[in-house]
Amino acid sequence: MKRSYLILGLVMALLLTFAIPGMAIKILPYANPLHDIMHWDTKSATLVIQNPENENMSVSWPSTVDLWNYNGNSWTFDLPDGDKFAFSKRVDFNISTTEGAGVTVRGISLTDTVGAALAIHEGIRSHITSAYMTGGWTNAIAGVITYSATGSAGGGMAAVFCAEMNMQPAVSSGGSYYAYQSYFNVPTSAELKDTNTDKYAFELYELVGGAKGEFDDYGEMWTITGLTPLVDHVLSADYVTLRITVAPVAGTYYDKFLVLSKSQNMIDFWNTTVDANVADGSGTTINVVGTMSGTSTGHMGGLASWVNIDTATTANVAGTYICAMSSGVWEGAATEIAASKVIFGIRMQKLLTDTPDRACPFSVATSNTGITAIFDVQTRSDLSDDDDDADTYTADGWVPLYVDIGGNIRYIRTYR
Repeated sequence: MKRSYLILGLVMALLLTFAIPGMAIKILPYANPLHDIMHWDTKSATLVIQNPENENMSVSWPSTVDLWNYNGNSWTFDLPDGDKFAFSKRVDFNISTTEGAGVTVRGISLTDTVGAALAIHEGIRSHITSAYMTGGWTNAIAGVITYSATGSAGGGMAAVFCAEMNMQPAVSSGGSYYAYQSYFNVPTSAELKDTNTDKYAFELYELVGGAKGEFDDYGEMWTITGLTPLVDHVLSADYVTLRITVAPVAGTYYDKFLVLSKSQNMIDFWNTTVDANVADGSGTTINVVGTMSGTSTGHMGGLASWVNIDTATTANVAGTYICAMSSGVWEGAATEIAASKVIFGIRMQKLLTDTPDRACPFSVATSNTGITAIFDVQTRSDLSDDDDDADTYTADGWVPLYVDIGGNIRYIRTYR
């Protein structure tokens, strides 16, 4: 008799809760977890409650109900009349879906509609806290796609995580918008280890598997689509750089550019400087600055350019050049440079307050191999008027050595 009264009391409590507004639902203290006696029926869009005695009832659930709430210790479900019931913090949901061809199925679909301005919204929040050392890995959110031997993307796309940002179809009122944010918090009392095995980074990319060499052969670090290459665009007009923003201090932003090579192991720069007025020691396209500090015990160079000829190389074509550096100045047909000083090789400066042991514009080391000449020219007249027509300082082997700021030229005599 007592058992019958208990069941009747439970059924009456459930009926009264959903039939009479303002009354709280009563769930008796069964040993079963609450999520074992209630479930959401996706087909009928109803909440089904069933007690261990297999007595059940179904309740329609309005789409406007804010179903999920979490206060840090427990979850609560809002009922249509505003009352709540709660269950323990640890809840495991196991959802299994199977779809047919051409059908879109979402195992869990959550829609959160913002109802007021200046509110912080998090559609889904997964928060793990631990007072213990965790295991081999810990993931607040884990996404896995597994293809069997007969499965594939089949010409489509598969992504473990999809981050999508849909901007408003109107003039933006400001703010920063990111499809993905990586947040790393290091509190004041933290002390990180500086070792080869302890790593700290915003992202980790890990390649595993017995056939990972296949990815080495055909994979990419990133695939970026949809960008239009133009001047001052995210992707440069010549596909050489990608624009990024670096903010070392909050509120201070610097536009920087990642260098892209046009082919493997080759970087090609193209730069247009409008109204050029570059100070000495600075470059408009490439600027290399090396700063010495401490006590130097060896060589120091600002820029090194080498051509390494390996043992399997054949470079035996007459008239070709092997150059450690090739430079020049090219003029368009409509330019005007008559008043300019054109240096088509290199301009060298010595800006020193101290007096070094030597100060030379060139240093030549040939490994005890004699050089053919200091200059290689197409014809002798490139350096002098060496045609035996007269014996004056302007002809026959006289080479202009230097010209001063006033345009005065000084010569040296060469012989053959």
